[in-house]
Amino acid sequence: MLARIWDPTEATSLREEIIFRRKADVAAKLGAEGEVDTDLMLAANQTIARSDIVDWDASCRSWLSAADTVKLGQQTKLRLIVNNVDLSVDNKPDTYQSILTA
Repeated sequence: MLARIWDPTEATSLREEIIFRRKADVAAKLGAEGEVDTDLMLAANQTIARSDIVDWDASCRSWLSAADTVKLGQQTKLRLIVNNVDLSVDNKPDTYQSILTA
């Protein structure tokens, strides 16, 4: 979804924010409850370089491009439908919350 809607720089920044906020959520849960699942704690303690996030975004865009090529007809029909629906994509002020509740 991020790669479809935002340009690479914005999508990468959003991914960084999601990672930062998720780590904060895990830390808050640890502080409040005194424990969290070991796998969750190990995942939250990883350092993820921005270059890795950039690569992740590029990979997403590559997969989307391949899928678009294979599903061109269905994608065209979907775009025609979506363009005729009058709905806001994001009406929440906090992007992190928008992505997690989508």
